[in-house]
Amino acid sequence: MIRNLKALGLAVVAVFAMSALTASAAMAGTTSFHSNADHTTITGEQEGTNTFSVNAGTIHCSTATFSGTSSATTTQEITIAPSYSGCKITAITLETVEATVDMNGCHYLLTSSGQVHVTCPSAPIRVTSPICTVTVHPQTVNSVDYTNTGSGTTTATTVESTASSIKYTQSAICPGGGGEASNGVYAGSVTTTCENAAGNHVGCWWSTTP
Repeated sequence: MIRNLKALGLAVVAVFAMSALTASAAMAGTTSFHSNADHTTITGEQEGTNTFSVNAGTIHCSTATFSGTSSATTTQEITIAPSYSGCKITAITLETVEATVDMNGCHYLLTSSGQVHVTCPSAPIRVTSPICTVTVHPQTVNSVDYTNTGSGTTTATTVESTASSIKYTQSAICPGGGGEASNGVYAGSVTTTCENAAGNHVGCWWSTTP
């Protein structure tokens, strides 16, 4: 669906884009995602490195991919399935250790207005390492911004995450202590591409109407 979501976490991501248009999802008016195909397959990869910052330190992964589908040419929300691998936690003690991010079937529901709903069918998102376990339960966070790029069949959207005040729980062994907190930050961008049912690239974009 989209083009360029760099979260967390978190975070995020995956939408649409329109040529020569740059805008913030926080702008007033009616916002929507669009595609040139009735059925659109959306795929994306992080630009640089997406990070999820918590009290224990910063979680970062070498690979972050995002996928989803849309069955309408215009919609206000898209469900994206993220996948993270090659992950590590750089603790506040400056120690860096391997970590595993288990999505457990959780998704990011991206809205054209800039909100992200973390949805989980059963178990929450869990980040596990030898020095800490971080758990993220379903919630709504703000926000992501959308920037359209390209033209024609290459029209796409860059999704930039500045999601903050994310709620999470750290285990007792974590640097910085255990317990619940609400100061998590998912930062980064994601590059996405869109294809139709035949596997051909199609344009997809985000827009706002005053």
